Amino acid sequence: MEKDRLLEILIAWNFWDKEILKELYPRDTLSYIEGWLNKSKVKILTGVRRSGKSSVLYLLIKKLVGKGMSPKAILFMNLEEPALLEIAEENRLDALYETYREQIYPEGKAYLLFDEIQMVKGWERWVSARRERENIDIIVTGSSSHLFSQELGTLMTGRYIPFEIFPLSFKEFLRFKGLIIDSSDISIIGNRRRIKHLLREYIEFGGFPEVVLEKDIIKKREILKRYFMDILFRDVVERYKIRTIDTLKAIAYNYLTNSGNLFTFNRVKNIFNVSIDVVRNYTEFLRNSYLIFEVPRFRWKLGEMMNSPRKIYTIDTGLRNTVSFRFSEDTGKCVENIVFLELLRQKGEIFYWHNKKEVDFVVKNGEETSIINVAWGKVHKREVEGIWEAAKELGVKKGFIITEDKRGKEKIKGTFIEYIPLHEWLLQQDNGSRQGKVGSVI
Repeated sequence: MEKDRLLEILIAWNFWDKEILKELYPRDTLSYIEGWLNKSKVKILTGVRRSGKSSVLYLLIKKLVGKGMSPKAILFMNLEEPALLEIAEENRLDALYETYREQIYPEGKAYLLFDEIQMVKGWERWVSARRERENIDIIVTGSSSHLFSQELGTLMTGRYIPFEIFPLSFKEFLRFKGLIIDSSDISIIGNRRRIKHLLREYIEFGGFPEVVLEKDIIKKREILKRYFMDILFRDVVERYKIRTIDTLKAIAYNYLTNSGNLFTFNRVKNIFNVSIDVVRNYTEFLRNSYLIFEVPRFRWKLGEMMNSPRKIYTIDTGLRNTVSFRFSEDTGKCVENIVFLELLRQKGEIFYWHNKKEVDFVVKNGEETSIINVAWGKVHKREVEGIWEAAKELGVKKGFIITEDKRGKEKIKGTFIEYIPLHEWLLQQDNGSRQGKVGSVI
């Protein structure tokens, strides 16, 4: 590709001679990432497609320029730009960077923001080499957890900081709706009716930013259907060269429909009459695309944990509600999925617990263990007894039951149980991006 044409592409994507986007809604994750700017670590942002990774990069650009940085010191490029396919993959990043340095910003510290970096094979080596010898700060995004490859760990151990970007938390959702709430009781109680009304929308349509901002219900569903197909085809079929697309679709539909339920590879194999290797591989690919998540059973022995069924959850309840089969108990399962996603934004390890009774979530964060059940509608005896039984086995003195409306505390057989409505619990959480240790894979 001629340099003049490449320069046209760069100018189209950047804000060197035009105003930065005005309509940008703040994300809670921004302050976490901003704290790592001007440090030598490469910042890697991953998350499901359309969760807002590009918007976070735009927000970072706006922050840098707002602090007096020249817009020309910032190079932004979405590597899914079709025109870049004209450049050989192994030369793509070099061509972009050298054209930028020769034509736009020859000297001084530069900030390189590469969106959808997984589109360039071997990007890890380029980033590792450039950061060693150039005066640059690098932030990249990708739509696959597979971004954290073995090669990345080998080349950049201790030299990168990972962040995961999710669809909007409920607190961010309210902000997008024009309602700013802090975690104080006064703020929540004073806006309770509107909060609960919007919570219903959040449960039904989820937290993808474009969907949240769209007012027409039919268009919301159309957007979500398009997202599902984009994730399936662009992040799974194309990336892993899948040929049996109908089987992949069927397995994906099955997982979304059964969000919050137990599954085993053998059970899925028998449903679709395919090999267990196909089920295992397709499940991994869907997980890498952030469409689904697996939660293991809490067991003291690793072997027992590995051999137990797992629970399946999905990235967004709106996506799940739009493309899956619906059942009467769906609201309760959607609420459980929302609680899971909120826990996922934190840094703990998440399990479910099952003995004679069940507990939806056991969360281990260092030496601290939390046990949580979710009860939508009536709180049943089994949910209370599950908390008590798990607390006894795990040596925990307190458990939580997240409810639709019930709040309060009680002590049962030496175990304190706190009942807290979902909307209050969601608004009390720290909604920053899940951030791992430097150079580690989450």
